[in-house]
Amino acid sequence: MNEVISYKIYFPLLDVFRGLAALLVFAEHWRNLFFKDFAQLENPGLLMKLFYVFTGAGHEAVMIFFVLSGCVIAHVVQTLHEKKQWSWRLYLKARLTRLWVVLIPALLLTVIWDQWGMFLSVGKESIYSGTGFGHVLNDPVADKSGFWVLVGNIGFLQTILVPTFGSNGPLWSIAYEFVYYLVYPSLYLAISPGKPLMLRGMAIVATGALLAVAGIGIAASFPIWLAGAVAYWLFRNRAASPLLALPGFLFGGVCLVVCVMGSRSGIQLPGLSWDWFLAIACAFSIYFGMSVKITGRLTQVLKPFEWLSSISYSLYLLHMPMFVFLASMIFTNASPRWLPDIKHLAMGLVMAGLVFGYSIVVWSFTERKTPQIRGWLKERK
Repeated sequence: MNEVISYKIYFPLLDVFRGLAALLVFAEHWRNLFFKDFAQLENPGLLMKLFYVFTGAGHEAVMIFFVLSGCVIAHVVQTLHEKKQWSWRLYLKARLTRLWVVLIPALLLTVIWDQWGMFLSVGKESIYSGTGFGHVLNDPVADKSGFWVLVGNIGFLQTILVPTFGSNGPLWSIAYEFVYYLVYPSLYLAISPGKPLMLRGMAIVATGALLAVAGIGIAASFPIWLAGAVAYWLFRNRAASPLLALPGFLFGGVCLVVCVMGSRSGIQLPGLSWDWFLAIACAFSIYFGMSVKITGRLTQVLKPFEWLSSISYSLYLLHMPMFVFLASMIFTNASPRWLPDIKHLAMGLVMAGLVFGYSIVVWSFTERKTPQIRGWLKERK
């Protein structure tokens, strides 16, 4: 089989969600580590309430990532089958390259930041001791920094057989993603017409076995991820009317913001989860977004989102250990976090700028080089 696989169709409006979701995760960890909890504030105004709502939406942002991922992988799998280019070997090679080109450097940098931070914190009541500072580190970092934990995280076994490595808590979702990368092609085969019955039966068994081994947490979130695949199927079968596409995308985006605010407000929905509403709103907007005709003017408007989307994976995996290190240097002996006043917000923005800039530098040497790395690997097949 030809080593070249082609499935690239670009949907620019998806970059809006991908880039903003990465910023929400980044903002939650920044705010949790450097600023007091909302409950500790006295008489917060509306702007402060909104600040805490949208700097606490990291979980909701990951749900958005899941839906986007479901859409992208559905496109990849279906297109490869249609072009008669499907191969587990080539598919996994592409997925692993995409994941490892950032994951492995991020893990090695986690080792450096954590070991440096723990060394400088010796003899102090350190964030690294696992006291739950900023609702971030609830277990001693040293206990999660062993060699086999590192190997397990490289192999996407965090939350399954090993904990997330060191201080890099966001790694949990990468294991979820990798399991879905395996489950979805099996599910696609299981429901594809024209396949031998025995093959379809084996695919169903493989799908169930993968989810069972992965655990209840990963299995329970799979329908959220699958919502993106459903949006793609609907688009492929019947795209939205050009007149309705952009209004539908914007309406879905507004619904998504409302769902984030509802989720963060703590309002309970009897027997329901806000994650489901988030997934539906995101899938709705994605469906219409894929149907939008991209004009030159809209392309210019989307340029910042395209760039932010391009660094989103690196930003997601790289920011946490450096944030923890900086916080450990500032809040020694578990001193109180800052109030979100003008002075401390300015100081916090300096911290955020340092970490954001660091992530861009690492991205420029890793994720940005993914096409070249794939070409290098192809030459050495």
